[in-house]
Amino acid sequence: MQVWVELRKEEFLYTTKRMDIQRWVADAPFTKAGAVPQESPDRLGWYMGLRWVEDFMLRHPEMSLSELMDQHEVLPFLQSFRPKA
Repeated sequence: MQVWVELRKEEFLYTTKRMDIQRWVADAPFTKAGAVPQESPDRLGWYMGLRWVEDFMLRHPEMSLSELMDQHEVLPFLQSFRPKA
């Protein structure tokens, strides 16, 4: 939940700045973004993206993989995501 708060607070979800993105997806000892603690795993951004897709697909079981790959809008994924407390 703390990671989700950090992502939203700093507007990292919509950034196009390479360094901001790199902080969330880099292979490193930990995720070096905002107030994310050093105890966090590296590549946390990839993990969060996977959770968004997983939640989206659970809510849309009729969607095929090719239809998923044709999705260009981010908002439906974010609306489907329910962070676990």
